[in-house]
Amino acid sequence: MPVCASGVNTRDLPRDCLEQAKTPADLFRKLDEWGLPALVIPHGTTWGFYTPPGSSWDKQLKGDMHDPKRQRLIEVFSG
Repeated sequence: MPVCASGVNTRDLPRDCLEQAKTPADLFRKLDEWGLPALVIPHGTTWGFYTPPGSSWDKQLKGDMHDPKRQRLIEVFSG
């Protein structure tokens, strides 16, 4: 399946493409375009394994990387 064009409103995309959000800001924009309530749970935060060494929550939960109205939970264990 081809990747959907970027910069197109999510509601206007064809059904035969794979929609991607490469950054949290992209995801939040796409969720806003739907206009529905959504909960976003940061996950894959095994520091140094999936997430680069030196990463921390203060880098993840600021600016356009964080939407406090949607990110009210975090994954604390993945196994």
